[in-house]
Amino acid sequence: MPKFSLDEKLEAIHRYQNGAEGVKSIAKSLRINHE
Repeated sequence: MPKFSLDEKLEAIHRYQNGAEGVKSIAKSLRINHE
């Protein structure tokens, strides 16, 4: 399982909160399982 930096985690959170992308889209771009 990949490890992510705090910056990467925060970026994913901001992308979701801004409503620009959904969970599945963000997970796919980070190559992780959306579940």
